[in-house]
Amino acid sequence: MKKLFTLAALSLMAASAVNAQFITKALNENDESTFKWENASNFILLSVGEAEREAMEGKILADYSIDDVTRHLYVWENTYVGGDGTGMNSFGQLEDHIALTVGNAGWSGFGLIQDGGIDFSMLDDTYVLHFAMKAKPTDLTSHGFGFAQAKFTIGPTAFVDGARVHKLLGDIEHNGEWYYIDIPFSVLRQCADNNDVFPADKGGAAAYNDNHFWCLSGGVAGSELHIDNIFIYKDATIPEPVENDYVLHYGLNEEGATWNDITFVPGEGENEGKLVAENVEFAENTEFKVNYGDVWYGGATDDDYYLIHSEWFENIALDSNGKNFHINEAGTYTFVLDETEEGIKLTVTGWPEPAPAVYLIGDAPLGGWDPAAPVAMTEANGIYTYTANFEEAKDIYFVFTEGIGSWEAINGHRYGPTEGNEDVVVGEVTTTQLSANDQAAYKLAAEVGEYTFTFDLANLNFKVEKVNAGVVGDVNGDGKVDIADVNAVINMMLGKIEATEAGDVTGGGVDIADVNAVINIMLGK
Repeated sequence: MKKLFTLAALSLMAASAVNAQFITKALNENDESTFKWENASNFILLSVGEAEREAMEGKILADYSIDDVTRHLYVWENTYVGGDGTGMNSFGQLEDHIALTVGNAGWSGFGLIQDGGIDFSMLDDTYVLHFAMKAKPTDLTSHGFGFAQAKFTIGPTAFVDGARVHKLLGDIEHNGEWYYIDIPFSVLRQCADNNDVFPADKGGAAAYNDNHFWCLSGGVAGSELHIDNIFIYKDATIPEPVENDYVLHYGLNEEGATWNDITFVPGEGENEGKLVAENVEFAENTEFKVNYGDVWYGGATDDDYYLIHSEWFENIALDSNGKNFHINEAGTYTFVLDETEEGIKLTVTGWPEPAPAVYLIGDAPLGGWDPAAPVAMTEANGIYTYTANFEEAKDIYFVFTEGIGSWEAINGHRYGPTEGNEDVVVGEVTTTQLSANDQAAYKLAAEVGEYTFTFDLANLNFKVEKVNAGVVGDVNGDGKVDIADVNAVINMMLGKIEATEAGDVTGGGVDIADVNAVINIMLGK
């Protein structure tokens, strides 16, 4: 299992507190080094003196010292000019150090780089970046430093490079004496975007191909930069990192929402050899990612970002730069991680069994033919209804569609005519079926008023009824009493069509009395 490591909880806020953490006086009153050699090992050399190299003998892990062949110190053109690097260095030795002078008031810069990339894959949170600085009382320039993509400031104020502010880690005393700067790798992570010191587009940690140590100086032309003995070492006082667990991190993507963490545990049975987070309660529209140490895993593509149904989410590859996943249905879910040769795969199960939904698509005001604007029908005991109000008489064309879950999940479940447009008679039951003919629809010659559409999913039939406006004798609901209503009552009495409350004018059941009553109403008696 791959090992990644947790960041140390170190504050980067106050320069006064940070000084004590990262900056110490280099030489004591006897000009002897205060560096804790007994705690240091696994030295990685970037630019060191001969005396320091001898002191590290037998403990050097990698030597990336400047050789002007494949490893270089480059000064950006028209920026720094050379300074006086002679005299006592930061370890009390008469050895030269890097001395540069700011050549213009905008900025000056230098960088260390190795041809073909450099290997820093051995670094973990037990390692520390070391270098030393000194400055005169009159020199108050802030210097922006970088270790790969970790960017920080040593100086009185934070260094600003364009829109990017380098985190202020403190300032040395400006008294002409040497000070050590020792920055744990865990803090360097915090100084990099997304904690990524060695991003993949720069070659990654194993073959980092950009400036691996660099400095920018701004301010007053003539300001000096004195820097000495740049190296990395393993600090025995920092506890060895422990292996992290995979953690499911989830919550609602809204202001003030509390997110939760659940640790994956070894699976059993069919999930043996995998990692499981079981029976996790999700509210509607919950988002989640998987965390492992400093790495956050999410969906590799936009398709993986928004989940609708469980069959979409099996053995999905996780991506360390991926987006949050989103489950829009409340439920109890189980998450299974599988570490394969192709990467980390995730399966989610436990979607609640949704009830079928039926939608009505049709002419305005029913939502129009735009599939993105269907009308959801109301369900009760397997019967789906929708009532529409037509403000003018016109032909209405419509079909029904059905699916599991949301509208976006429906694909091809269209109930309508198979041959061509088909007329619908108000009040009559019409048998329907799945149709692949997306050019055919049911046609209703609608009058002004309200109509109720009723769809029976189990028996695949529907009917359209005009809502009775309260006119006694208007049996067919067309807003007037005429011979059509008389015929409707006769057909109800003979059992040819279903009897309705509107046809029972006299209240004793539909019979010949109701036929006579409707005739009298029609004649105005």
